Amino acid sequence: MLRKARKRALIDVILLVLHSGATVDRLVDLLAALKGLDRIKIEVTLEAGRTRSQFDCEALRKRLSDLGIELVPWRVAVRTRYAVVLSTHATRGLLRRRWPNLVVMPHGAGYNRIRRRNTGSSRTPVGLSTRELTRRRFHLLVPRVICLSAEEQRAQLPRRCRRLLDRVRVVDDPAYAMLRRNMVRRPTFRADFGVRPDQRLIVIATTYTDESLYRKHKKVIARLLAALPADQYRIVLVQHPNIPAVDGQFGTDLALGAEQQAGLIILPAFDGGWRAAVIAADLVVGDHGSVTFYAGAIGRPVLALRTGVVELAEESPFRPYLEKTAELDPDGDLRNQVETAIADYKDGQFDAVVPHVISRGEKGLEHLRGIILELLGREPSTEPVRCDAVPRPVYKPPERITSYQVRVVAERHRRGRLTMVRLERVSDAVGRAWQSSVEDVITAVEYDDVNIRDKERCEIVLRFDLDDRRAAEVWTTEAHAELPGVTVAAAVFGDQILLRASDGRLFQALPAMRGKPAAAERVYMSAFLLWTLLLSENDLDSPSGNAVKVLMTPYDETIRICRVD
Repeated sequence: MLRKARKRALIDVILLVLHSGATVDRLVDLLAALKGLDRIKIEVTLEAGRTRSQFDCEALRKRLSDLGIELVPWRVAVRTRYAVVLSTHATRGLLRRRWPNLVVMPHGAGYNRIRRRNTGSSRTPVGLSTRELTRRRFHLLVPRVICLSAEEQRAQLPRRCRRLLDRVRVVDDPAYAMLRRNMVRRPTFRADFGVRPDQRLIVIATTYTDESLYRKHKKVIARLLAALPADQYRIVLVQHPNIPAVDGQFGTDLALGAEQQAGLIILPAFDGGWRAAVIAADLVVGDHGSVTFYAGAIGRPVLALRTGVVELAEESPFRPYLEKTAELDPDGDLRNQVETAIADYKDGQFDAVVPHVISRGEKGLEHLRGIILELLGREPSTEPVRCDAVPRPVYKPPERITSYQVRVVAERHRRGRLTMVRLERVSDAVGRAWQSSVEDVITAVEYDDVNIRDKERCEIVLRFDLDDRRAAEVWTTEAHAELPGVTVAAAVFGDQILLRASDGRLFQALPAMRGKPAAAERVYMSAFLLWTLLLSENDLDSPSGNAVKVLMTPYDETIRICRVD
């Protein structure tokens, strides 16, 4: 009786081995599978001998600290005997350890990438090579269980590892299950990103290799911001954790400084916000990374760079997946590509290829829990695993845009008078990537823009913080004197909008006040309307003014410009 009591009191210690910042999300998934198990102690370690900068990262350590995880030093972990060791990746560093119950899992969406430095092979994908799964001497088998993400990955095991087939388990992908279960939170995530019902959310997803979107075609980020009107689109960047880990967050911010000034949202790489972004997206623009795949797997339109297939195994099902996506041409018309990819997407477009990359069941966490209980010699559990909601996105808000380049894309006249004008605006920080020539656009700058005096051209200047009419009249006069190239100076006080042309004439804008645009948008629309009327030589001295419908999607309003001096 005493011996049985002592046995029941034993605590099984489980070790989770991390290898980089990209594996933290896998750790979080594993923790969900272990919740509710009694007599369990969890320890977490970072494998030594990997790229040091991947671990020497404050953001990664903060994520682990927020999870309440105190890391066990690798030198301590390798001297400790554990009941089960769960590794988020198969590596040579694990082979020298005498852990009897080692379980290796897929890293990312299955086994696809060729990295000869890891595998010693130019054909076998990372995670399935002899070098990673057996000890060199006598090819001794190391992992007790190898988790595959799809049934046909058995065929990718090298011939010398055929003995491992008895140790293979095909498990549903926990990351896919987490995404599917959190789809119900799509409206919440879209609100977190500040996406209005009339806007689209574009997510740029990039891996970290030489053939990635960020490393090879970083200019696409600026060109997308320049091609898509700021009032109609929100753009979010999801970067592989190895990018800020290697470049440093400071280096990444420097490299994307202009893009952030143009409204780009950069998600922190280590806090799991990519899942919320993919769920909330209207389109994912990506490469051959796992995030691009998961987007299609949950039914999101995908516009993908295909050149990265050279880094994938010949047998990788990721290749046919990329062939089914809309192809990204980095040098082509990006706006047309985005709109076409969204319009042409068909429900179930990727259904035929997704099961070849991952098993599409949603019981991945239950399967993992079953494997762990089996290795611990415990009875299987029939209770479903309760998933946590994926983290809501937390990010540094993008800077307020104070300088726009605006293009008049349509005009309508009736009997020689302008009756409608349609406008689109993008941030001046990336505007030059959008326009074909300087003459195609109007530059509008708010008076407190720090670069206002460096502008090559500035047709419109605006101000929103004045208190009364007298101050507005004085400022509009001073603005023309200080900035001789300005055609229209516009100021708002209360609900009144005053505009002064370069020839000194003073006008008032009388919007319909339907409550659609905010005050700032009304000032922009009124100023651009006056600029267009001046250019089209309409009669602006008429007491009744000129009533014109202004469309700046998603805003539209009929505005009357009247002379008041």
